[in-house]
Amino acid sequence: RAHEISKMDYKEGDVIRRNQTNVRAHEVVRATEAVLDMNQKDTPELIDAGVSFQGRLLVDHVTVMGHSFGGVTAFTAAHRRPDLFQALVAHEPATNWMTDEARRAFFAKNRLEGLNLDDEMYSRFLDGENEDIQEDDFFPELDYLILFSHEWREKKWGRCDIFEKMHEGGRLGPKDGVSHFSFIGEAHHNEFSDTCMLTPMWLARSVGVTGKRNPLETAAEIHERTVTFLDEARSRRSMKPTSQSST
Repeated sequence: RAHEISKMDYKEGDVIRRNQTNVRAHEVVRATEAVLDMNQKDTPELIDAGVSFQGRLLVDHVTVMGHSFGGVTAFTAAHRRPDLFQALVAHEPATNWMTDEARRAFFAKNRLEGLNLDDEMYSRFLDGENEDIQEDDFFPELDYLILFSHEWREKKWGRCDIFEKMHEGGRLGPKDGVSHFSFIGEAHHNEFSDTCMLTPMWLARSVGVTGKRNPLETAAEIHERTVTFLDEARSRRSMKPTSQSST
């Protein structure tokens, strides 16, 4: 199927991918709901197995995370159910495959005013439907970590240029948040997965899968940046004041 999509006009291929993202996001939402439910009550299957997760899961700070196709799945799931997630991590999201409603909400024209974007490219990215939307329909204000590779920066894929301008303009996440955007130097797209670590370096470099760096070093940098962000996002949430009724 992927081989068939690669032969299509890019718009036709994007539509198919967006439909797939829609299904995947539904699965992520249902899986997250199931995990949260397990913290509240035991299912018959768990009871039969003598296993219980009730009250034992850390569910006060839930992060949705993905790479490439998984990255846009994370965006779509967060847009669909913002009540489930407090943070989002996207490693090199294939942004053109984000569902229409999530893509237009995150990159809403009136949300990005003053960022000096290329209007023609921006309009084409949103299929020409770059109208203003109501503030209530904006993408949820989560804490975001967005990482892209040097390869995609050079090719301007994933609309990393828009993410970068959003970050520079303070439009990525809440003003008091810990959202961050950056590039991983001399890295390629597949270095966000374990593909490069499992492939002999001479072969990976000869076919353009691995960049100039040792993929183990790249993976270590991605890991460090991600864990640091998760710790900061969790810490910020734990320090936020919560309204409590007095007794």
